[in-house]
Amino acid sequence: MLGFPSQRLPHVRILSVDLNTVDPVQLARSLAQDRDIPSIPLCIEVDCQSLRCLRTHGVGHFVTGLLHIRRAGVPVRLRNVSRHLHRLLQLLKLHALFDIDRHVPVLRVPELQPAA
Repeated sequence: MLGFPSQRLPHVRILSVDLNTVDPVQLARSLAQDRDIPSIPLCIEVDCQSLRCLRTHGVGHFVTGLLHIRRAGVPVRLRNVSRHLHRLLQLLKLHALFDIDRHVPVLRVPELQPAA
């Protein structure tokens, strides 16, 4: 059984995947063989903030891997998606296939100095 139960959604298992180290095609094959998926749904979560494969292999390679995972019957959640990647997914008309959590930059507030 792959994944761990979510505290927020106890009926869904979440598997956080680092696509820098995991072959998405091999992962999709493993998911297709997981007999627990119909009874306890699984969701793949990918943190896009530090994906080297986007720079080294390109968006086509990245998207193809995600589509292999979806074809195995597992939804994909993309976390920390940059504005640029989100726009590319929109242009490819693929943004609706994935649950996308946009990257929100942290605003730094300057420290206030006490009044003299």
